[in-house]
Amino acid sequence: MPLQKFSDRICFLPTQPKLERPLLAYIRGDRLSLAVDAGYSVRHLSEFYSGLDAAGLPRPDFTALTHWHCDHANALYAASGLGIACGLSNKRLREHEIKCKEPGYRDYMISRDPFFAAEYPEGEPITVVPAPLEFDGGLALDLGGVTAELFLTEAPHGADNVCILVREERTLFLGDAIYGDPDTGWGFDPARLEALILSIERADCDTCIASHNSPHGKASMLRLLRRKLESL
Repeated sequence: MPLQKFSDRICFLPTQPKLERPLLAYIRGDRLSLAVDAGYSVRHLSEFYSGLDAAGLPRPDFTALTHWHCDHANALYAASGLGIACGLSNKRLREHEIKCKEPGYRDYMISRDPFFAAEYPEGEPITVVPAPLEFDGGLALDLGGVTAELFLTEAPHGADNVCILVREERTLFLGDAIYGDPDTGWGFDPARLEALILSIERADCDTCIASHNSPHGKASMLRLLRRKLESL
């Protein structure tokens, strides 16, 4: 699947709903580059890198995780450059680094995520690692001519939601922040949803990109989330 060009600085491998794969994005600076999320598996990550190769783009110098869930983080061990995650994400990844070596781990993951079976056929190794670079609160990366600002925000999906604001491109990557919490049957906590809405309102951006959707204008994304809040 070819990469989609969003701007002169940003492109992405689109989400793949049939496999529940999130989009993987690439931000190109004058000196350095950043990938948003590592992918569900090496197979997923390889599709992303093949797209970069075809576009004549170098492999990323950094790979930042929006959160710890397997479809975003499992291929981090094979990702190019330095992996980055918030402390809450790394805590969960360290837990699964141990669990993934235990018998029955694949069956456990399939019980939580049926798509795991297709991504990891029987007998295929499963490797989970934490990111070498860990931050708490926020982190700014000067890529040369463009800055990626990573910040932790309260949101419905979980406790470790990291958003990435590409200020010069006026683009905000939301990861899975806008979706429900899988640990509560995909439910939405109103207070956490309201906190996310406030974070997006404060962000100096024109476009919001959630990991399993196409890009939305900021106003459109806020309308969608406010309607959801009103329905709770």
